[in-house]
Amino acid sequence: MYIIGDANTASPVPMWSSVIQLLEKNDNIGPKLELHCSRHPANKIFVSSPDDFAIHYPEGGCAEKCKLRLSCGHSCTVKCHSSALHGAVKCMQMCTRARECGHMCSKKCSDPCGGCPEKVFNVQLPCRHKVKELECCNMKDLIRIKCKQLVEREMP
Repeated sequence: MYIIGDANTASPVPMWSSVIQLLEKNDNIGPKLELHCSRHPANKIFVSSPDDFAIHYPEGGCAEKCKLRLSCGHSCTVKCHSSALHGAVKCMQMCTRARECGHMCSKKCSDPCGGCPEKVFNVQLPCRHKVKELECCNMKDLIRIKCKQLVEREMP
């Protein structure tokens, strides 16, 4: 248990007086509390007021970069934080995965995949007409693409 406050203000209260005496007897009272980052144990952080936690230990870690790997494989670039917060970090780097079609993904890792937006040129439709360009995600189902080629026909 850690108590942050003014011992002189609390000592007139009998219950706090006995607690303060016990802490002083075991040399467990002082002007600051030393904290250690669990990921970077060499980093010592000293707090002496409730506001110090928000300033020096904002995410449950120190001021260094996290650098743990995210689920996409990139290194985490935000400040050191707890394991619970690490799972919620969204990667803002460009995705490095190749899509099923062979094109490289052009989105950020945190963006939903969706269909491939790459352009494919001069695509022949089932009607044998060509489309100048088409999104790659539409290549799987060419029968659904409406041909806009005008055709001349003679009516009997």
